[in-house]
Amino acid sequence: GAARPAQPARSSQPAPPEPARCSLPGAKHVFLGGDIVPFVGTSTIDGTNVVRRYSLNLLGGYTAGISGIEAGAGVNIASSFVCGAQLAAGANLALGPARGAQLAAGLNLARSLSGAQVGAINVAAGPVSGAQGGVLNVAAGAVDGAQLGAINVAAGALADLQIGVANAAVSDATGVQLGAINLAVGAATDVQLGLVNVAAGEWTDTQLSLINVAAGASTDVQLGLVNVATGKVEGTQIGLVNYADASQFSLGLLNFIRNGRTHVDVWGTESGIVMAGLKHGSVHVHNIYGVGVRLAGDRPLLAFSLGLGGRFHLRERAFIDLDLLGYSLLEPSTGNLSAWMTQARALLGYRLFPGLAVFGGPSYNVANGATAEEGQLSPYGSKALGEGDTVNPWRGWPGLVLGVEAF
Repeated sequence: GAARPAQPARSSQPAPPEPARCSLPGAKHVFLGGDIVPFVGTSTIDGTNVVRRYSLNLLGGYTAGISGIEAGAGVNIASSFVCGAQLAAGANLALGPARGAQLAAGLNLARSLSGAQVGAINVAAGPVSGAQGGVLNVAAGAVDGAQLGAINVAAGALADLQIGVANAAVSDATGVQLGAINLAVGAATDVQLGLVNVAAGEWTDTQLSLINVAAGASTDVQLGLVNVATGKVEGTQIGLVNYADASQFSLGLLNFIRNGRTHVDVWGTESGIVMAGLKHGSVHVHNIYGVGVRLAGDRPLLAFSLGLGGRFHLRERAFIDLDLLGYSLLEPSTGNLSAWMTQARALLGYRLFPGLAVFGGPSYNVANGATAEEGQLSPYGSKALGEGDTVNPWRGWPGLVLGVEAF
């Protein structure tokens, strides 16, 4: 067989040990130092390649590292690292990693953060393991922890938790966002809760808000007034208006499923109502929009219907629809409301051909009219419901629905 490629020779020298996290090789360690302004103070005598255990600064201070506590009324600057705490009225600047806490009324800056930043503006130029709390929080690396503020921005491989007025995460994986406006751009988003949620990634788990938008291949749950999923809804959409490319379960007043079920139905009832309508929805839930006429009675009436239902497939051709519809009956000449009716129906359907099915089943109807006479829609009598209105009560009766379905 073919000879294996030669392995690179291994060095006989052991790898040099990594320097300790809170040390700086070659730096001078002092117990106490301080500056009036950067480079004016003990840094004038000791130089700047110094690690201070305790540091006190007036308008500003500059040193290589902090391995304890630094406090100042102005700006604290550590060029290499901070291990411990920086406290300032103005700003804390760690040009290397910060491990511990940075507390400032103004700005906190660190190359990376393991601990906490609390200030008006908090910036980590690398990953964050811990928390940022302030008006504006920015992490240019992964956030393994939390950002708590009015505006939170994370741009790294991971954004664990963001709580604020506006949250933005540009990361491969976004955990939880709670805010008025939430934006997640990346491969996966777990949970968004707010007024407006936008997730632009391949997979979105749960969105709860007034407006939810998921621009990816798969979405699990959307609960809101308006829900938009440009891919497939694997779980549930519940809202006033729902849109999805494909959906298993979309429940709302208006559903628009691009690759969903769309049928044209024609049906009639025992009350002389003949309707033509559109049935459209997801795999298991549909909306019904109908228009027709009531031919029974002393005069014809215009009829409009709006309904919501569910479909259960029994076999390849057979199905059951459970629907709830509302009907409005209007005078053709004036448009005045004559009567209104609510109908619950259970229909058994059978598909004769790929584009044609027949259906029928029992219903129960509840109606009321502008007058007692106009509310009596049943051809064989009805029962008064309740004891409130004895002059013009709501009336109920069992009925029958028969129809055909195309497409």
